[in-house]
Amino acid sequence: MNSPIYFDLTELFVASSKFRYYGISRVVAEIAYELSRLDPKVQFVAFSPGHKKFFKLDPIFSPEVPPHLLVDINVPLAARPVRARLVYHRVPLLLQPFLWLRSWLIRTLNKNRWEKLGLRFQPIDLSHGVLVSMGRPKFMAEFLAHISPKDTLHFIPLLHDVMPLSSEGKPTLGPFFSNFLSDNNLVIRRASKILVNSFSTRLELLRFEQAGTLDPLPPIEVVQLAHECRESFEPVHIKPPEANYLLCVGSTLGRKNLDVVLEAFLVLQRRGTLKLSLVLAGTMRRRVKNALAADKYKAIAHKVIPAIDPNQAELVRLYKSCTALVLPSFIEGWGLPAGEALWFSRRVICSDIPVLREVCGDQAHFFNPKNPESLADLIEAIDTPDRSYTMEHLDEGVKAVERRSLRSWERVAEDLLGKLH
Repeated sequence: MNSPIYFDLTELFVASSKFRYYGISRVVAEIAYELSRLDPKVQFVAFSPGHKKFFKLDPIFSPEVPPHLLVDINVPLAARPVRARLVYHRVPLLLQPFLWLRSWLIRTLNKNRWEKLGLRFQPIDLSHGVLVSMGRPKFMAEFLAHISPKDTLHFIPLLHDVMPLSSEGKPTLGPFFSNFLSDNNLVIRRASKILVNSFSTRLELLRFEQAGTLDPLPPIEVVQLAHECRESFEPVHIKPPEANYLLCVGSTLGRKNLDVVLEAFLVLQRRGTLKLSLVLAGTMRRRVKNALAADKYKAIAHKVIPAIDPNQAELVRLYKSCTALVLPSFIEGWGLPAGEALWFSRRVICSDIPVLREVCGDQAHFFNPKNPESLADLIEAIDTPDRSYTMEHLDEGVKAVERRSLRSWERVAEDLLGKLH
């Protein structure tokens, strides 16, 4: 394909500081950085919801530019858009005037922010080009609403997962589900082809297509994500605890199944073998706070240490110092924390689901995500070397991880370019 390639940085343009380390933002930044090194012809663009247009960006790429984490999109923070959903798929007739007025006000506000700063970014015509977008589908839906289906643009999205469509394989309901489904179906209908981050995600998409949940799919190409966890030069304020600890990154109650880890800690507490602490890295959601404050988990709450919204440098320290990484999810698109822990040669304990087998191969220890007893056995084996079920038995057949056997972000970008040409 000889058409110009445009790489969409809208995810970074609209992301607040809170989402700078969000998994999808990380993926967009990492791949953009590597593309800038591999192919100088790739152009970087972002969609401005206030102008309803794409603009050409001139990002600054450097591994030493904190706090931007590889990519400074070179747009003042004051020009970043106020975020709100602007594309509604199913709206009751009585609500339509209200939502139209709300959308108009938000667009006008966002446009005025640019004009007050005197910004003069160049609008860009994407016709006859290839637009690669790896952000969230709701942002793709927003710009697709302003691109004609008759346009000759080749739109190639990467879909990270379909987790909101399924809870342990069961369909979910509610406005978030409805919007997510509609956003994804719009993306699917407009895509020339679809990229996915794992073979497991590809199978999930095909399963939902066969069930009639998703619209008919265009060709699908797999671009597996990386294990690499890049070092960062940001200031460190969150430091690892001195005591030995297990690490969970981005785990919450529900699909991310923090529940089973807490239940396993209760099992260990009853056995009298609970020695390790549990560090929860990421956003501390209200449901998790409420659960830890409830009587059910009162006996182990003191063992849980929050590391709230760590930056990349802080996360790297947490990885390097942990006894093991636990990833208990029922569903994942790729499972970045498992790969990143392997990158630093840490033990990984994760739920026995296909995608984590894909990420970890034979380098991790797997457990039934519905069985806290099995997880408790693995945790106990890590911390109790005199038991008959020791880590020597546990690690039998698990090879030492060499970084050359793991995927780098450069390899991911190379694979992506190979799927476009």
